[in-house]
Amino acid sequence: MSLSILLAAGSLYWTAGFADTLPNVPHSSTDNQWRRLWTATDIVEVTRISSIAIRGATNVTAFILKQPSIVDGRNHFGLYVVDLRHPNSPAKLLEADFLDDLSWHPGTHNWTVRADFGDGVQLYDVAENGHVARLISSEATAVVGGSEGLVVSSFEEPRKTGILSYEWAPDGSKLWYSRLRIRSGSEQQALLDQGVRYDDAAMLGASIQDTERSVQLLGTELHVLSPSADVDRMIAFAPTDVLENSEAFRRRAGSARWVDSTHIQYRLRGLVGKHQRLSLWRFDVLTGQLQRLAMDSPEQIYYSVPTPEGALTVKTVGAERRLSNIDLDGRVVRDYGRIGAEHIGAQLGVWRNERSSRLVLAASFDDHDGLMSASPTSNWTELETAHSHLSACAFNSDLSFGACSQETLTLAPRLIAVTLTNRKVTVIARPNAKYDEVAPLRTVAARWVNRFGFSNTGYITYPRHYVAGTKYPAIVVTHARDARNRFADDGFQWEFPIQVFAERGYFVLSVNEPQHNRDVPRPYNPGAEDVDIARQQFEEAYNPLASMEAAVSALVKSGDVESSMVGIAGYSRGATIARFAMSHSSSFSAASSADATWWDAGGFWGGPAFFRNVYKNLFGGTVFDPNVYPNYLAFSPSARARSFAGPLLQQFTLVAAKDALEMDQLLKDAQVPTELFVYPSEAHVFWQPRHREAAMTQNLDWFDFWLVGRRDADPHKSAEYIRWDQMSKDWQVVVAGRPH
Repeated sequence: MSLSILLAAGSLYWTAGFADTLPNVPHSSTDNQWRRLWTATDIVEVTRISSIAIRGATNVTAFILKQPSIVDGRNHFGLYVVDLRHPNSPAKLLEADFLDDLSWHPGTHNWTVRADFGDGVQLYDVAENGHVARLISSEATAVVGGSEGLVVSSFEEPRKTGILSYEWAPDGSKLWYSRLRIRSGSEQQALLDQGVRYDDAAMLGASIQDTERSVQLLGTELHVLSPSADVDRMIAFAPTDVLENSEAFRRRAGSARWVDSTHIQYRLRGLVGKHQRLSLWRFDVLTGQLQRLAMDSPEQIYYSVPTPEGALTVKTVGAERRLSNIDLDGRVVRDYGRIGAEHIGAQLGVWRNERSSRLVLAASFDDHDGLMSASPTSNWTELETAHSHLSACAFNSDLSFGACSQETLTLAPRLIAVTLTNRKVTVIARPNAKYDEVAPLRTVAARWVNRFGFSNTGYITYPRHYVAGTKYPAIVVTHARDARNRFADDGFQWEFPIQVFAERGYFVLSVNEPQHNRDVPRPYNPGAEDVDIARQQFEEAYNPLASMEAAVSALVKSGDVESSMVGIAGYSRGATIARFAMSHSSSFSAASSADATWWDAGGFWGGPAFFRNVYKNLFGGTVFDPNVYPNYLAFSPSARARSFAGPLLQQFTLVAAKDALEMDQLLKDAQVPTELFVYPSEAHVFWQPRHREAAMTQNLDWFDFWLVGRRDADPHKSAEYIRWDQMSKDWQVVVAGRPH
């Protein structure tokens, strides 16, 4: 399937090879244009603007589009350029198997990009005419991404990679780049010949992938290259440990950034004993001087952006968030006052006007990511875009012009121009114009207060044909605090198709957890061992569960939802809460959990010392300790399999599926309906379009069957319903035998 573009109504439209037959879609929708409803295909095939760059002080904008296709099961990537002086002449420069990390090559008209043209992901320059020239390549390539890559990634699809990341210095004289350091074939064979020792510091687990990673991968190198002088030198190295350091020296992860054209600031994460530690470092490329910044708070280090003085970060003072510029010695050199953002830094961007010292930074707010700006004499102000979510932003060198991907719950991603002087926002390109045909669903922001008095937020999506006074089934979808103002966001809803559930007559509650108490360190952070186990369990599980229950209770009390037809679904952190809910609550009748087994009893010996320490902080020790065993029986979802409130569907990557067997087998033994599906070559957030569609269909069928007794008429699913019918009969016997 080729990528093509269609210009209509002054905007760039995305088509899939049908440019001659698709009608021109006006810039905005009206009721009589809504011709269809949401499908799973719509959710899978949302086109994302994955990277944006702007040339110098101009408004010439390049951007990468990523379009998934169920037809061929691939993701397609295209590089486009728009010159707003000539808005009717967008150009597609090229297509590739993979494109990412786009930037302008300072001092030229070229664009720099990491791309895969058949030799793995390397670094290239792309000229105005689409001609490609290789800048840097690494012969030491390895699969990066997915759950089975040599470097695991939650979001990246697995791909043979040479260059991991890069960034041009502001003056264009040099760039930093990162690559993997891999043992030679002879060194690997020597290790294998001796047998691989399981090492708590280097082995994440005992699977084939863990062994291969331990044998092959040494770590990640950070280099500085001066192309004109043909000088390439390594300046830092991050050894691989059980935390994998998959974010080491990545521009997109915010773990390496130029401060100016002579200084690089980078973040490292590693193990110190049984705890993870973050540190922040500054390197002078002229003198070779290396200095560690005096910052100890993991959150402040992670969510920081470099400044000439040190780092800009959000400090929490009492109940207030304050934006502070901290120097290299840890002193606050400027307090910008209160800030509405939860955090800055990490994967969010920052842009500077070197002459005026004006800054623009991306910031994460409660329900969206947005932009803030400040001058040396003013405090920070947010660019108001009606709380729409802005991502992949870029600004030109004098900050007179920027571009972002903009989206909301009902607005598909589109490319917008941002002018700071008059705070004007203009639509440049609309690669998802096809969604103008989809009738919007009614979704409202919500806030709930649980039985412990803690509040949390989220959204309520109404059934398509909602009628007041009618009782509907409901699905709770949860993933930490990621229910935000984003369009069909797989980072939150994963393969739980919220929009299609609403089309089928469900209320869908997208529920955030309450804010975690900052005085209670997470069980994997330093200080957790000093916190009482009951308090730790309350913050990690009982309080979030109470918030899920509060969201359901509100709709049951209003008469909109039938209490016996409520399900819960989540992936990662959300899966942990979903499993906990099924083993500790009667509010949910069925569940789906994806790619996480935290708190299952076997997790204690499922990993290295880092994992075991988490279980000690949460349970008090091993399940075989007779003094601790009652804690597992009271808290662990797998230890409470016989108390499950209803059926559980599990969907896992191949690597994590072995951990899901514990729950699968215990539920089967207890005759609680359950199914486990395994998806090879997947990431924690699925990337393969056909896998995504299959997982969505499984979730729809599962909840339809167990909550409302509905079956798909597709004859290919007859075997599925035969299995489930037998499970249902066995389950009815179990339920009848439970005490009432």
